[in-house]
Amino acid sequence: MYKNFNIYGTKNCFATSLYTEASAGKGGDVLTENTNTELIKKAQSGDLRAFEQLVQEHYTKIYNIALGLTGSPHDAEDAAQNVLIKLHNSIGSFKFQSKFSTWVYRITTNVCLDEARKKKRSKTSAMADMDDSLYETPSKDSSPEEHYISAEKRNALYKGISQLKKEHKQIIILRDINGFSYSEIAEITKCSEGTVKSRISRARSSLKDILTESGYFN
Repeated sequence: MYKNFNIYGTKNCFATSLYTEASAGKGGDVLTENTNTELIKKAQSGDLRAFEQLVQEHYTKIYNIALGLTGSPHDAEDAAQNVLIKLHNSIGSFKFQSKFSTWVYRITTNVCLDEARKKKRSKTSAMADMDDSLYETPSKDSSPEEHYISAEKRNALYKGISQLKKEHKQIIILRDINGFSYSEIAEITKCSEGTVKSRISRARSSLKDILTESGYFN
């Protein structure tokens, strides 16, 4: 995996490699706080291997955020790679005044929102690019029918999310897809926890309406 990493070379090789490993359950062990701090300092000193370890720890959520905010697996890979470049170029500015993960996901959401604005993709073309197989990693013991139903549910969810307002889309991706706490989301989005909670409530209501209208809910 590491030999393929090239910040300025082939655009998607590292992102694709990390996503493949994460989907297969091969993401790195959860880093302890001390190990995390040590790796950050090494990465800030130019240690590329340390940077790769940090990125691997967070890549699944980076990709999921990118997927939710761009609406397309192809665009998500591009956005995730741009996030890696931004993280690599900016890691020297991390001052240990917040959690490293908060810093990572704030950059991730900002980069992905910028990418989505640049693309200005229509809802129709975004839907056409959806690929169920990238959203779901079924268990080995699941039947073919269960694989299909699980992927179908995930696809319907992402289609619904892609139709939300930007701030609602962001909040749903952070809370309901990636499981961040209210306080973590407040740090990432630079909003109060009260604002986060009200946005989540409105976002869920809007998403339910979209899914109901589409016939997913009776």
